[in-house]
Amino acid sequence: MALGLLFGTLFQLLLFTLLGLNVQRSLQTGKPPAARRRMVMGSLGRYLLCAVAIWVGIRSPWLNVFGVVFPLFYPKILYFSRAVYQQIRSGKEEK
Repeated sequence: MALGLLFGTLFQLLLFTLLGLNVQRSLQTGKPPAARRRMVMGSLGRYLLCAVAIWVGIRSPWLNVFGVVFPLFYPKILYFSRAVYQQIRSGKEEK
C-alpha cells in the first residue's frame, strides 16, 4: 500500500507540473483559439498518462491499485467536497 501511495503521489506531482507548464505555454501563444487547443491537448495527454499510471498499478504485483488511484483523484475529491460545502453554507446563510 505504501509503495502504491508513493507512486500515485509522485505521479500526481508530475501531472501538476505538466499542468503548470501547459498553462504557461498556452498563455504565451497570445491567440485564444490556439491557447484553447493547447490546453485541450495537454489535458488529453495528462489523462492518458493517468491511465498509464492506473494500468501500471493494476499490472504491478507490488503496487496496491487503491494506493495508486487515490492520490490521482484526491485533488478532485477535495475540490468537489469544498464546492458542496460552500453550496450548503451559502444555502444556510440565505435562510
